[in-house]
Amino acid sequence: MERPASRLCEEANMPYDRLKPMLDQLEKKGLVTYRKEGKARIYRITKEGLDALRKLEETYSILKSCGY
Repeated sequence: MERPASRLCEEANMPYDRLKPMLDQLEKKGLVTYRKEGKARIYRITKEGLDALRKLEETYSILKSCGY
């Protein structure tokens, strides 16, 4: 699934200037990629990013079941 940066900002309820450094870090770690479409950047999560997200969701679930 792909999302333009503007949509990610809306979904994260965060301005682009605050979200951009986070997206840059995710890209450096190979968790997301982007392509240019005109002036817009269209982001996509990588397989490695999906794996990391699944691990994070599992950790969250365990912590939640422990009352955290």
